[in-house]
Amino acid sequence: MTRILKAGLLNESPHTHDMAPHPQGVSPHESPDTMKDVFASWFTWGFKEERPLCVFTNQPSTGYCGRACNHSNGFTLLELICVIALLVIVLLVVFPRLSGLEDMYLKSESGKVRSLIQYVHDMTSTKRVFYRIWFDIDEDILRVETSKDGTEYIQEPDARLRRLVIRDADIVDMVLPGAGRIKRGEVAVVFSPWGDTEPFVLHLKGGGHTITIRFNPFTGRVRTDEGYLL
Repeated sequence: MTRILKAGLLNESPHTHDMAPHPQGVSPHESPDTMKDVFASWFTWGFKEERPLCVFTNQPSTGYCGRACNHSNGFTLLELICVIALLVIVLLVVFPRLSGLEDMYLKSESGKVRSLIQYVHDMTSTKRVFYRIWFDIDEDILRVETSKDGTEYIQEPDARLRRLVIRDADIVDMVLPGAGRIKRGEVAVVFSPWGDTEPFVLHLKGGGHTITIRFNPFTGRVRTDEGYLL
């Protein structure tokens, strides 16, 4: 009876094992433990081409394929610094200061110079002391000194008036009645409480534009105008 059942089982599905090819050396009548290996063989059978296998670790590795496998999740700090530095260089070269901003800087610097000259003149009349402003054309710096008698000058005690640095504009030249046009070096203008201060004209340039600053001792006013004027 057992023999008939076995035969019947085999005869019921005579083509069961023909549905899928068997790997070489594998018999269909194996034990259950061996059949697990058979199914595994069926699953992997047919992949003739060996594919590269890489081991994923924190460090670059070669794996079984013998080729390095580098996997990066983002940029390193050095790469980001290089990209940012390159962008800054491009912006500085391709996009220089806009003309509107340069005009604004020029007007701001001319306003500071005008305010300093006007304040020194007013303090001369109020305190009845002498003031002297040094205009350094090469360095774009104004220095203020004071004197009680007009012979010996000392540095202005007030740090806010002592020194003015023109950062966003350049001194082009100065024009004085007795000396003419001066383009280099330093020029000293004395503000006297007796009203005999010499008039002068100062030219500032920035961004292709020029502003003229004129001091009139008769009116005691400092005036600014756009353009190069005398």
